[in-house]
Amino acid sequence: MEQVAMYMAALPCPPLPLIVQQEQAEDFPKTCYKNSHDLIASLLLLTMSHGDARLNEERKAKQLELTDRLLQKLGAAKQDIGKAYEAFSEFTSGYICAFANIDVSVSFMPMDHVTEGDCVHKACCSWHRAQEVILYKAALLHARDEDLVTRMNNKENLDPNGDDVTRMNNMENLEPKGDAVTRMNNLEPKGDAVTRMNNNKEPKGEKQVTMMIERILKTDFSSLSYEELLAKHCRRFSF
Repeated sequence: MEQVAMYMAALPCPPLPLIVQQEQAEDFPKTCYKNSHDLIASLLLLTMSHGDARLNEERKAKQLELTDRLLQKLGAAKQDIGKAYEAFSEFTSGYICAFANIDVSVSFMPMDHVTEGDCVHKACCSWHRAQEVILYKAALLHARDEDLVTRMNNKENLDPNGDDVTRMNNMENLEPKGDAVTRMNNLEPKGDAVTRMNNNKEPKGEKQVTMMIERILKTDFSSLSYEELLAKHCRRFSF
């Protein structure tokens, strides 16, 4: 279930209001109102239980194509919520149809059908928080990559005539009596240098990152309407 939850959190399309018809349903109502993410998650679990590798590859190829098309349409929509909702509906319809041998039909409800606190609105608030965490982590990785490139370029500028190995060898030659770990142990007989280094290997900003993610997950979006949540999502694709 955790794998499915991560899969749903990463979907670029928010939960949509659906009327689902299951003609052969025995233990469930034949017609019910639910959010699209719940339906997709159920279909995904069903597909995983069948384990048909060929069908899975065909499904993933179709769904990746749908995702690329959705991102292009969101960029072209220029934050027009009406056009964005049409793109979301088209994406979700194709995404559901990509699951083979599924006996279910859906009808999309208009945006204003979603009311504050109903199943779709709650699901959208939760999904929006997950998206904020994903985007925050992506921004951190991008910043770290840029910082790494900068530091590497700075090192090359400081020592254009030698590589990292040469510089490390030069540092070892300055201390013929022992390596860094040996010296640290000699200075601190009560403790092990390697243990202390491992204990301190947590990146300096890791606690701040964890605190920021916790803060995002505690954010309450329930005061925003469904349309406002969709508008916030569309602004992520303003390029």
